[in-house]
Amino acid sequence: MAVAENARSLTWTSAIAAVPLIWLALARLVSPTFDPREPPPLWPTFPIIGHIVSILREAASFYPRLLKEKGLPILSLPVVNKKIYVISSPGLIAAAMKNPDLTFEPFLLELSAGAIGMTQKHRDIVSRDGNIDKGMDLTRLCLKGQPLAKLNVAALDALAEPLHAIDDGQDLVVPDVWNWIRDVLGQGISKSLFGEKNPLTKELFADISVYEAGLPLLARGYDLFVPKSVAARKRIVTALQRYYTARHDEDETASDFVRGRASHWRQAGATDEDVGVLELTTPWAGSTNTVPSCAWFFLNIFSRPDLVARIRAEVEAFSPILTSEDGTKKCTMDVVKLESSCPVLGAAYRETLRIYQNNLGMRRVVRDTTLRDPADGREYLLREGVDVHWQSLVTHTLPTVWGETWQTFDPERFLDVPLSEEKKRRGASIPFGGGKHLCPGRHFALVENLGFVAMLAAGFDIEGVLVPDSKDPIMGIGSRRPVWGTANRSIRVRRRQGWKGVTWSFA
Repeated sequence: MAVAENARSLTWTSAIAAVPLIWLALARLVSPTFDPREPPPLWPTFPIIGHIVSILREAASFYPRLLKEKGLPILSLPVVNKKIYVISSPGLIAAAMKNPDLTFEPFLLELSAGAIGMTQKHRDIVSRDGNIDKGMDLTRLCLKGQPLAKLNVAALDALAEPLHAIDDGQDLVVPDVWNWIRDVLGQGISKSLFGEKNPLTKELFADISVYEAGLPLLARGYDLFVPKSVAARKRIVTALQRYYTARHDEDETASDFVRGRASHWRQAGATDEDVGVLELTTPWAGSTNTVPSCAWFFLNIFSRPDLVARIRAEVEAFSPILTSEDGTKKCTMDVVKLESSCPVLGAAYRETLRIYQNNLGMRRVVRDTTLRDPADGREYLLREGVDVHWQSLVTHTLPTVWGETWQTFDPERFLDVPLSEEKKRRGASIPFGGGKHLCPGRHFALVENLGFVAMLAAGFDIEGVLVPDSKDPIMGIGSRRPVWGTANRSIRVRRRQGWKGVTWSFA
């Protein structure tokens, strides 16, 4: 009996001891192979799935931590039987953006299909006859020149409405500054895009944050794990479907952007309800980075009285109060000249993007190619089919570019900078991506942010503003998120002396 027990014990001990050996053998079988000319591989401590665990645990902090620890301009991450090239060098990132053998197109369908809940019919419509490229070309066309100018004016007119409603002598008490900015900006964005028949109520716009929280899993088709995000997506899509079914996109107050994209999808064979699904990207892309960027922009300015004073002086000089014969007071802002006429305001915006934007750049290698590092001339082989990643947080926090005070909010980094430093910083600043896939909505976001803060700085005194701590977003979602803890979120807004009844208009 004792002999049998000992035998069983030895069997279990041997089996347990064999597990690591079997796992290591499996790792050798399934792990990818590397050419010595490829970026150096960084093998996980725990074979096969170690890097996956780190990505899930650290989210968007993983790549910055890894690249800073290793000090490499580019490396390879083995992930199960695949690999990812991860770049930290601004020079190599610029080379990747320009390389025609690296493309973003595969992700447009692969990730967006799950993210917006496409059926096979939707996939067929999007993927045939070059419809993806046609849609992107149309987007770029509608976000520049005269269409962009009209959109900017419509957005700022909508943003000014709730500010006009703040009466002189009666303070506006805001219980949650982050949600207030989200609601004001959300209605401004959606009304300027969709027109007077805007389908997105304040509640539906808040649903975008709920939807966004589940995007990484939705994009991979794991809907069961994020039921709240799925429900939020359904509510938004249902509202959009009602809008397009009623043909409100053809209303004269709808933007060229919304009208043009709806027409594009209908010509491609989409029904009105299909358009409601495919155009979920419009309210999401219009707000996902713009709203949190504006919130951080606002908080970092109005928590610094000296910075408010400098920006206020710029705005008042650029857009003084003009009184008409009937006593009406108005400020007119030329949106085209806003950034150049208010350099401190523009510098504060750029510094906000540097600190708080954490975008993930993605490309896929469509054929074997090489990248040359301009810093040392070394060339790296990139293999066909491998994904290439980089993060703006890495280049936005390089001490060699931004100095040892890179953690500090300091708009002076972008004011009166020597040409050599400006060139280096411009190469490391990538909040909107770059190359062929530079964000087409960046100019729209710029004007919304600058115009909103300019109105507030010139016309209002704001009390109680604090800057909360922040945390990295989910991998692939752009802006850092606030960590309020016990910090006070409420603010008080009142009209400045001499600004009673003043309204804003835009040209």
